[in-house]
Amino acid sequence: MKYPDIFFRLINVWVFISQVLRDCPRLKELHMEKTCIHVPDNYEVIETGAVNRNLKIFRFLGDMTSLLMNSFMTRGVAYYMPSLVELELQPESPVKARLLCFDT
Repeated sequence: MKYPDIFFRLINVWVFISQVLRDCPRLKELHMEKTCIHVPDNYEVIETGAVNRNLKIFRFLGDMTSLLMNSFMTRGVAYYMPSLVELELQPESPVKARLLCFDT
């Protein structure tokens, strides 16, 4: 039986990226918008069950706060998403983000 490709689009959530990759082994495409993510920071021990070799496209759009504070993001992508063919990191404009924070 052939399984369909799986696509996830997560908006305004807080997730452990390794848990998403582990729980969705057939995931082919992952889009995250305005989402806070936790990327593992210990690469001496790789969670082999979380390595997703099916994921081809990863897009992170919007709030880059969690990525900018996490110096391990690129290493996490390399270890946990080794088959990527498309990676997009698109930050929100800092001015727009500031206006949204102070908007009443």
